[in-house]
Amino acid sequence: MSATDATNAEIIRRVQERVLNLQNMSYVDLKALPPTAIESVQIFGKAISITVYRDNRPNDELLIVVQAVRDGLFGRFPFYVEGFVSSSSGEKLNAAEELLWDFS
Repeated sequence: MSATDATNAEIIRRVQERVLNLQNMSYVDLKALPPTAIESVQIFGKAISITVYRDNRPNDELLIVVQAVRDGLFGRFPFYVEGFVSSSSGEKLNAAEELLWDFS
């Protein structure tokens, strides 16, 4: 595995881990999150920003998105995005692809 492949795999793993941790939170706790929370991390010497977005949706739903941004040849770009929708009833569903377009 190349260094780039290892870095990419680790970025994806961290985003997926963050999503799982967020999915384990209650609706009330998710609703209390700030609209945007950015964390800067180093992965194999590469600066990566991992951002959690909380977007209030109709019908008391929350869209929770985790986005990894990294440096590329032409600046910083969104590299990997995952998210889910949480309802006030506690149900959590993977976010439809079109809900993630603004974050990709």
